[in-house]
Amino acid sequence: MRVHQDSLWTELVGNALYQGSHRYLACASTVVKDYRPSFSFICFYYLTISMPDDTTFFVHSKPCDLDASADHINRTITSLRECSESCNLALNPSKTNWVLISTPPMARYHSLEERQLPIACGDTSLKRISCTKLLGVYLDQHLTWKTHLDHVLNSSYGTLSVLRRLTNLAPFCVRKRLAESLVLSKVNYACSVFHPLPAFQIKRLQRLQNACAGFVIRRFAGLEDVRKLNWFPVKENVELEILKLAHKSLYDKAFPEYLKLNLHQVSATT
Repeated sequence: MRVHQDSLWTELVGNALYQGSHRYLACASTVVKDYRPSFSFICFYYLTISMPDDTTFFVHSKPCDLDASADHINRTITSLRECSESCNLALNPSKTNWVLISTPPMARYHSLEERQLPIACGDTSLKRISCTKLLGVYLDQHLTWKTHLDHVLNSSYGTLSVLRRLTNLAPFCVRKRLAESLVLSKVNYACSVFHPLPAFQIKRLQRLQNACAGFVIRRFAGLEDVRKLNWFPVKENVELEILKLAHKSLYDKAFPEYLKLNLHQVSATT
């Protein structure tokens, strides 16, 4: 499929976004780990479809147009089934789910929690889920990022507990590189996607970074110790990543055209 059928899938569904970095996480879906195509749908302002060649398709939708979006999805699934059968493949309904993403006030106002859309693959109704994993980032239906942060913190503290066994064996430079590559890399991954976070979530991540600094310097560490290690605190690091993306979108010629920003000069008016 990846070598011979790219053009076929693209002609079938339409616009595609190839997933290569966290810049595309806001409009992407789950990665398929099966030779049979399976899909994940996200309905909010964008409905995304994950293809077997790591390609995402999305449809814009408003709360009042969810039924029309469901019809569009079902027509797309029918076309995908026909395309799969022509390639001797089959869709896998058991791995095809959909999630309705909205803000909590919107969900309460439109009763989206109980809303069931008639999305089906053949005669099988697709299951609605409340959270999906996308390129290592957990997207929940209200974009609170709690599930993702819980996973990152649990995984990071587990790794850090193993590294602490090497505290008295590894030199300073090795401890610092281990903390940066095995723990802080999880915190920094796609951090610009889930910005801004509530203050209490930022504090949770900052405590983890302080614990990493304590592992490196072999004593209790605070924010000043983090700065002495030439690490940006969590909040400042997120802001730096956003600035780097903004700079690339303005001046990097290799940056995707549909993600570029336009620079406007404001003139003083009298």
